[in-house]
Amino acid sequence: MDAESPIGFHPLLAAWFGQTFGEPTEVQLRAWESIGSGAHTLIAAPTGSGKTLAALLPCLDRIVTGKAADGPVRGVKLLYVTPLKALNNDIHHHVVGFIDQLERTAAETGLPWPGLTVGVRTGDTTQSTRASMLRQPPDVLVTTPESLYILLTSLKGRDMLRTVRHVIVDEIHDLAEGPRGLHLSVTLERLVAWCGRSPQRIGVSATQKPIERVARFLGGWGPAETGSASGEAGAEGSGADAAQAGRAAGSDDTGAGMTAEAGNETIADVPMQPRPVNIVESRMDKALQLVVTMPEQTFITQDKQEAVWGPVTERLAKLMEGSRSVLIFANNRRLCERLTLRLNDHVGYEMARSHHGSVSREQRLEVERALKAGELRCLVATSSLELGIDVGHIDLVVQIDSPKSAAAGIQRIGRAGHSVGGVSRGVILARSRGQLPECAVLSRRVLERDIEEIRIPVQSLDVLCQQIAAMVAGGDWTIDELARVLAGSYGYRDFPRQRLLDVLQVLSGYYPFVRPLLDWNRDTGVMSRRGVTAMAAIMGAGTIPQSSAYPVHHADSRVHIGELDEEYIHESRVGDVFQLGTSSWKIQSIKNDRVYVVEAGNRFSEIPFWRGEGQGRTYELSRDIGRFMDELERRLEREEPHGTLDWLIRDYGLDAGAAGELIALVRSQKAVSAVPTHRRIVIERFRDELKQWHVIMHSTFGRTFNRTWLLALRQHGEERFPGRLFANAKDNGIHFVLSGADEGMAASFVAMLRGVTSVRLETLLREAVPSSPQFGAAFRRLAETSLLLSRSFTRTPAWKKRLRSEELLRESLPYAERFPFLGEAMRICLQEELDLPRVREALEQIEAGALEVNVRESLFPSPLAAAFLAEFMGAQIYESDAVGKDIQLQLLGLERAQAGRLFGESPVLEAGQPDRGEEEE
Repeated sequence: MDAESPIGFHPLLAAWFGQTFGEPTEVQLRAWESIGSGAHTLIAAPTGSGKTLAALLPCLDRIVTGKAADGPVRGVKLLYVTPLKALNNDIHHHVVGFIDQLERTAAETGLPWPGLTVGVRTGDTTQSTRASMLRQPPDVLVTTPESLYILLTSLKGRDMLRTVRHVIVDEIHDLAEGPRGLHLSVTLERLVAWCGRSPQRIGVSATQKPIERVARFLGGWGPAETGSASGEAGAEGSGADAAQAGRAAGSDDTGAGMTAEAGNETIADVPMQPRPVNIVESRMDKALQLVVTMPEQTFITQDKQEAVWGPVTERLAKLMEGSRSVLIFANNRRLCERLTLRLNDHVGYEMARSHHGSVSREQRLEVERALKAGELRCLVATSSLELGIDVGHIDLVVQIDSPKSAAAGIQRIGRAGHSVGGVSRGVILARSRGQLPECAVLSRRVLERDIEEIRIPVQSLDVLCQQIAAMVAGGDWTIDELARVLAGSYGYRDFPRQRLLDVLQVLSGYYPFVRPLLDWNRDTGVMSRRGVTAMAAIMGAGTIPQSSAYPVHHADSRVHIGELDEEYIHESRVGDVFQLGTSSWKIQSIKNDRVYVVEAGNRFSEIPFWRGEGQGRTYELSRDIGRFMDELERRLEREEPHGTLDWLIRDYGLDAGAAGELIALVRSQKAVSAVPTHRRIVIERFRDELKQWHVIMHSTFGRTFNRTWLLALRQHGEERFPGRLFANAKDNGIHFVLSGADEGMAASFVAMLRGVTSVRLETLLREAVPSSPQFGAAFRRLAETSLLLSRSFTRTPAWKKRLRSEELLRESLPYAERFPFLGEAMRICLQEELDLPRVREALEQIEAGALEVNVRESLFPSPLAAAFLAEFMGAQIYESDAVGKDIQLQLLGLERAQAGRLFGESPVLEAGQPDRGEEEE
């Protein structure tokens, strides 16, 4: 840095920044000081605070001053890692723009400028660009965790990484809380080993809690003899981190041996300690304006699609009045496509376009450009635009239904007014009253910046297998050398050494049913590559199974249009018409590895589905919702509705209409049943219009909690109700449908629900999990991402992978005590997909009388129960263009009967007063 420059940078950088941005923000000054000192640095600052330049500029300064002093050095100096390809393209575009401006400033001022080069490397990068990059590496390389892993594994690609001095990890919160972050943390340790030094690490994010844990994840661990400054983030939060890591991978609940116990040494052969990380946390809170609203209620007309979507599109059109650019977030790709189509149909022209991960890169870039240029009024997106992609000025952000977390809500609403000092205006549009409690609680948490804690996954075997194969593909390793690299990662610092040996046995061919990926000399302890090692490591890269994405190409131009779910393709036929990226496409041919389509001018195209898109809410959020409902019920008992209305508007951001609907929901629920809260579980039993018995357990504790309880209940009730039990766990409870049951059987079923006790719970789950769909799916995903299903490393249909997975599972059962992937699949089910401790705690509270269980039998469902039925049946309207007559009958019966009987004429004042007809019925 230049000490004479006002901000300490190379004179040209300082002049350019001053001319372009003026004075630096507080977080930029503090970040520049920390990064300039050479320390690993974590920057936490709200959207629009200038945090990208806070991380980027000091690194560019180092590159420029180094070039000026020593001349150009071949190789990459700065790695900029982001979680999304779209964000990569955005960062690349910005850096290229910065460089162009710097060159113009140099020409205008006459200041010396050694020049900068930048490149982007993702899965979308062409082969010619990759080859050019190898010949002439850029100074700055923007990439994703997977592409960095592949580069470091490639014998040619890794050479250009020896010169790396800085690594920026953008949106680090998004990576840290998933397996991709664990994967990246090992890749960064491999980079340290490859470079022979520790490149400076810089993390950037707007939402991270607890920040000390994220700092620990960023810095990783190093040998203790290297020394470490005390009192820095590297040493903070150790108790909380240790507790979190133990909870995520403890062996007590799984029998999988996932933590180091007494006498079981950990992976490294030398003492390790956390690298110190400076935390730069912004003191600035971005101004947020947020309101929760609803469409006006309507009734089913002869046009069933318009009855469902008309109120939604009409409300959106009103919200958009006076706004030049609007960004709408939907929680899945199917809803994104459906909403885009409906909005355009509503206005009669293409006002909106869609943006999600299954739209091709070219189309995503085009809609981003159009929105930024002011050519597009509305963009409907999934989480693909949640992170910091620059789409220009956004007047308003609309979130359809709950964002499912406060962190996601802050990120999404923060896209509006995305500039230093800008105000973010947002609306949460709940499509039904059942969504209102969750939306209200999240609205308050967003406004208070009360985000969820990040849970960082640890000790995953699939990441371990990929990284070991990648390391061995590049040369020989001893076990101790390999273990030291792995132990530097946040996720493997306490990994048991014996467990590492168990995994190495699998990879080296100890088991005859698994193809060996490396050679392991037991005498020397050296691992070396086989002919298939590098191919397996590169083709199997990533923590997401690759079987679901099916590429779509234009039949004439061969241009890549996007991707569809493989199961959707298997259910499609030549001639079918579907919607993707606001265009209709007709299937011309279906090949083994892709589908060819042509344009279709058909507005009645089908909306594709994508599996595995559902997202449940956290237990902590669910508890808050239960507390909120408890407080709302109490307020309605002790004060006038208008006082409660004011409370909802003032403290939770609901508009008057939404607040009235929520009060009506609670009052009508109390009129016929009871309100579920964090202190009360409600069980309802009733028959539908087709005389089928339904039992609904209203439990507000979240999908993971309810899924756990359901699995135990299924196991307990299997003998008494064989083949008769159909059930589904949701965030707000469990819905049972008793096929062919009479009244006596339905009553005995409700009594049976009490048979799952806190003492029996764990036994029931351990009996249920091995034969459950969850275990088979977990083992299949684990086997695929651990490279155990690999044969030819070419595209394999999903059904073939399922067969191979079943074969592998069958062959491994005789070795259940030693084959580590069986225990890992069990751990994933019990600890990641289920919540045994909290369900056990709830059952103990029920047994102690601290948690009430209120059982109701009625002739018709309560409003909250009707919401379960509406979701079950209404999915057919939302998700399909054809609705069966039996479902239409049930929906019509529900709507007509419930509208007056339960919801009342006046939603606030009359909803809780049943009429005489109701009592007589």
